[in-house]
Amino acid sequence: EDGYFHPERVITREEFLKLVVTAFSIEADGAESAFADVPKDSWYYDYVSTAYALGIIKGIDETHFGAGLAISRADMTVILYQAAKYANIELLQGETDFKDAASIPSYSIESVGALSAMGVVNGFEDGTFRPGENMSRAGSVTVINNTIKGFYNQPGTYQASEALNGYVIVASDG
Repeated sequence: EDGYFHPERVITREEFLKLVVTAFSIEADGAESAFADVPKDSWYYDYVSTAYALGIIKGIDETHFGAGLAISRADMTVILYQAAKYANIELLQGETDFKDAASIPSYSIESVGALSAMGVVNGFEDGTFRPGENMSRAGSVTVINNTIKGFYNQPGTYQASEALNGYVIVASDG
């Protein structure tokens, strides 16, 4: 809106999805969305349509994506987990041993456990995960960065100094 990132602000579902789709270079030609809250002329239509067509997202109900709503930590893990699966990232099995594990929605238990086991997401100092808490823009970039283990902008052969369990991006014109 004003050209600044505003890392402390909460991030909306469509903003987070744009970051994920862009970071993972996810594409689906001709994808369409039937969500009532995702008009074809919206800036996020292609991101939502692509992710929906590839099974990365579901709506908040059968006819609504939840555009304009802040994304919760639980929903963030589901989208990131599905994108990682799409990108063929080896996902770990993990337990949701947070103090508030009983409050983690059933649809996100697997994604919270896996991303926690991989070190992509962490709990808070008090041992909770806080699944209903909204994600900040800074937190969203952090979890995506934690999933993508390398970014190289020059063509060539690269050797990791340690085993990488994540998505490595090589982006160059050559």
